[in-house]
Amino acid sequence: MHSIKISQLFTSYFAKLEHTHLPAASLLHPSIPMSFVMSAGLVQIETALKNELVESGKSYVLTQTCFRHFDLDKIGDSPTHLSLFHMPGAFDFGTHNKPQTIYRLWHLLTNIYSLDKNTLKITYFNGEDSPFDAIKIDEEAKSVWLSLGLDPTQVVGRCASHNLWQQGGGIKNSVRYRKCGVSTEVFFDRGTKYSCGINCLPGCSCSRYIELANMLFVSHKLDEGIGQYSSLSLPFSETVIGSERIAMVLQNQTSIFKINSIAPMTDIVDSYCASKQLDNLKAKSIIVDHIRALAYLVADGAPSPHKNGRQRIVRKLIRSILTQCIILQIPVSNCIHDLLQNIKMRIQSAEYTAWLKTTEQYFEEESIKFYKTISRGKTKLNSFLNANDGSVLTGHQVLFLEKTIGLPLELTKHFLIQLSIPYPQQQYLVEYSKWIDEQNKY
Repeated sequence: MHSIKISQLFTSYFAKLEHTHLPAASLLHPSIPMSFVMSAGLVQIETALKNELVESGKSYVLTQTCFRHFDLDKIGDSPTHLSLFHMPGAFDFGTHNKPQTIYRLWHLLTNIYSLDKNTLKITYFNGEDSPFDAIKIDEEAKSVWLSLGLDPTQVVGRCASHNLWQQGGGIKNSVRYRKCGVSTEVFFDRGTKYSCGINCLPGCSCSRYIELANMLFVSHKLDEGIGQYSSLSLPFSETVIGSERIAMVLQNQTSIFKINSIAPMTDIVDSYCASKQLDNLKAKSIIVDHIRALAYLVADGAPSPHKNGRQRIVRKLIRSILTQCIILQIPVSNCIHDLLQNIKMRIQSAEYTAWLKTTEQYFEEESIKFYKTISRGKTKLNSFLNANDGSVLTGHQVLFLEKTIGLPLELTKHFLIQLSIPYPQQQYLVEYSKWIDEQNKY
């Protein structure tokens, strides 16, 4: 099943359950001036709550394109992470009907998507590390899941860091009242061969469990001013899924980059990749993920690359793509053009197509700047090597190349490999730790 079909089935399912359909928000929104929309309902629902436009008993459904810049470093290391993905979400306002909410999601997963219930694992809040007495172990969720015929080993209690949600503090911790509540999550179990050990549980950072769906029951708020929790006057629940992750499971793929909506882009990168680099899955995944994200962001009006805010994120995406192209020995302009044309073919939107040239223009402009940085970095690297008798680079010198010159660490490693010179990993980590400590003083 295609990820688009998965999203469509979600919205039609909840529409039949009398949820009002809301349009997706732009990835750029004034409420998130330094970044982009990160989750379903973040703009529509939060704005409505802030302006007191939602009444008890109201229900909504939408599919949101999301981008999470804080996940960029996970790309290629995790088989399930994309920085840009599609998140369908359903929202119900008023006193929680937890059994009904869970039953509805379970029916969707096992009857509409036909997922095998024996391959699924559930987490719920077990009461550990709760910040206050009002939120305790979620016995209700546990009981409902078990009533659906799940084996007790499939229903796992996790602590607050896994299944107790608290709203972030906003820009510079500007949010005084932070909403919070328990969550219950659904994972696909890939099997013990992907496990990190005997203590591996759903929510573990290894690749055994794929989070497919999440239900959040928002019931309380924290007053940051006085440090007290209180009940919300209008509690609400949200049910969200990851369309691409469910597609990965339904298509029986080992990586999210192999699903049918993304695999053709990976094939394009393969066609340009030097033969000796074909096994470099991380580099290829970064290129595919980042160009896909960049195209959607630019289509929604993302600014040209620069040093701050959204512009810094755009610059990071482009420079990371260029870095991986250098490592894979890929001709940048041809590969990027073909990837963008592939995205254009799949989206088939006149509004989107108008931004393709802008995306290529951003690449051209940033490439000129970045290649100058690389040239300065290589010159300085050679200078360091000459001063060190040509046989070694110190950790301090690597950090200087990265933080002062702007040469990506991956390229420093790449150039050292080409010269058959060892990379000073431990020295670099020591110097980097010192640098972090220094930054934290400000």
